[in-house]
Amino acid sequence: MKSSLLISLMFSCFYSSIIYSNIPEGYEGFSAEKKREVLWKQIIGSDYDTINKDLPKSSFGLSEIGKLLLPSFLNVTFETYSDELPTYILHGKKVRRIKAIHQTGTTAKVRYIPAEGHPYTGIFRKESVGLARISLAVPNSFNPGMGLKLFKDNGPSVNIAVMKSLTANSEECNPFFANFSNDIPETSGFLRFVAFAFERVAKERGGRATYLSLNHLAEEGHGKGIAPYKIVLKPSIYANSFNFHCDVDYREIMRGMAPGTDLYHVYAAEKKDSELQYVGKLVLDSSFIPSEYGDKVLFFQHRIEN
Repeated sequence: MKSSLLISLMFSCFYSSIIYSNIPEGYEGFSAEKKREVLWKQIIGSDYDTINKDLPKSSFGLSEIGKLLLPSFLNVTFETYSDELPTYILHGKKVRRIKAIHQTGTTAKVRYIPAEGHPYTGIFRKESVGLARISLAVPNSFNPGMGLKLFKDNGPSVNIAVMKSLTANSEECNPFFANFSNDIPETSGFLRFVAFAFERVAKERGGRATYLSLNHLAEEGHGKGIAPYKIVLKPSIYANSFNFHCDVDYREIMRGMAPGTDLYHVYAAEKKDSELQYVGKLVLDSSFIPSEYGDKVLFFQHRIEN
């Protein structure tokens, strides 16, 4: 009896009681612009300033470690085709699955503008609207990464997660101190545990935890396209012009970033060690907003393939 109660209490800690309105009926059939506005309305409506809440801090303790040890918890990251984290009924109450890592961050509307002359297909050749969320992997380590969601008309969004590495730190607390990529260097130190947890699930799909495939970004119609092995996102001169410092939360500083400015220049390589080729850029369509919806509901699927 005691063990059952303990398991129940641990399980209940895995989910959030924050529930926002569900994605509207017919959402997948909306235009890309309309889908983005549906989600953006939730973001600005739950801006921590708007709802009079201080910026939350991430936590990483026994509860988060317990989540990462459960393959069923991690499978959601790879198997959920949705722009929101799924909900469950737990003890008769509707609750939402939470994030074990990258818990707190800040989100902006972005637009991908492709360059001409590169060989890659699908999203790589199409101007696309999206959302970008920059967050820290775990607390007590300035370890930024970005989830990028690009919307399609009449279909699911395509998502990619990018980082520098799982061990990088910045003394300046600057989220733009390094390039991001879908091909993450092997990790060491404390976050080796996180990579190990993801690796168990990734191997079941014939992949690895530190590499996320780009094949789904290159798809055209129902067929495969031409995808690069990796992309590298280089922060723009504008992004690097901001005076980040550890005395002020980076999320507050990023509120000052202006729409219409370049955020990243995007490069791609055909193979792991191939020369990089410029393929496009990410432009801000809004400033960055830290929000409860972005932290607790917005979801970026991870794709691991051969």
